[in-house]
Amino acid sequence: MSAVLWGKDYYRTLQVHPCAHPEIIKSAYRTIMLRLGKHPDHGGEVTEAQAINEAYGVLNDPSKRAEYDQLILRADERVGSDRSGNETQTPSSAPIPEAEALLEEIKNRLSPQYREVSDLPLAAAFNLLLEGPPPFRNRLFFTVYDQLSPDHWQRVFNLLRLVSLRRSPWVPRADAVVVVSREVDERQGFLKECLRRSSLSPWTWGSKSLALLENGHLHSEFFLYLPPPLAELRSALTVSA
Repeated sequence: MSAVLWGKDYYRTLQVHPCAHPEIIKSAYRTIMLRLGKHPDHGGEVTEAQAINEAYGVLNDPSKRAEYDQLILRADERVGSDRSGNETQTPSSAPIPEAEALLEEIKNRLSPQYREVSDLPLAAAFNLLLEGPPPFRNRLFFTVYDQLSPDHWQRVFNLLRLVSLRRSPWVPRADAVVVVSREVDERQGFLKECLRRSSLSPWTWGSKSLALLENGHLHSEFFLYLPPPLAELRSALTVSA
């Protein structure tokens, strides 16, 4: 998207959370332009109004917003580095044999109810995407890390945000993003951050969930209930144990 220049944060411009529902974005835009007097007809500066209109033009368009969010995600991956200045590996850059074997077993256990999907734009951001039967077509998105650390948390939450923006808000679904890792640093801290974000972003976390699959064990103690895809995943893991 040539209109998107790095250094511009459209969400910050409109003073909304990156997970904000489209209606929230519309309301924020109207409030800023009219009630806060940013429109030139109400005494606002032309350059500031242009920046607000530019941000709204992207975030109000579902396809442009999805593309913008994917650009943000790729930028996060490019600039993600450890303290020594070396680039960190993305999940897809270094296959992990144990994780690949586990995902293959899960895929076999959940078939034929779930099928692997690879032809969706979002599939490229994950190690495996499984889609359930109609009419709801609930999906399981798997992202793999050898050792999950706090440095990876933001990318995980960005992936969850992309899943949210890609699905229609008018059809009830219970998608789940599953983080697969051999070992997890600060697991309780990660789960607490999941809870904190769920309370701040109900639009994003509503019918979807984020689960942690550590060394073959599904941590789901922070759910009040297991949505269908995760219940079926747990069942598959139990069978395979």
